[in-house]
This record gives sequence, C-alpha cells and structure tokens, in this order.
Amino acid sequence: MEDEALRPLILDPFDYQGVDTLDTSSVVLLLRIRTVASKQWVVARAFNRLVKIAFDKHGIASHDPVPA
Repeated sequence: MEDEALRPLILDPFDYQGVDTLDTSSVVLLLRIRTVASKQWVVARAFNRLVKIAFDKHGIASHDPVPA
C-alpha cells in the first residue's frame, strides 16, 4: 500500500490468516491481498520481492530447491 505505483491496484490492506504449514525447513504463511481484476500477479510479484528484501535484511536464508 505504500508503493505509489501499486496502491491503485490494491483494494484493501492484506489479510494475514496465520500459519498454514510448518515443518523443519519452512513456514507457509497464509494471507490474502485483494487486487483490481487481472492485477493479482503484478501485486504478488511485488509482495514476494518485499518479502525477499526483508529476509535478506534479517539474515533469513531461503531454502534451496533439491536438484532433480
């Protein structure tokens, strides 16, 4: 909501619904961001980018995928 370019695409503040899954190497948080029709992917990518920046800032390493 603080991003001037994305603010018009977001209808409400995000709705954090809690921890969905928890295991030894990950936590899945459930939240909902209501957006203007067909703009959900733009908003989702921006949100994921902000999560990545916050993880880096706080030294939280992301899980590397297992090679195939």
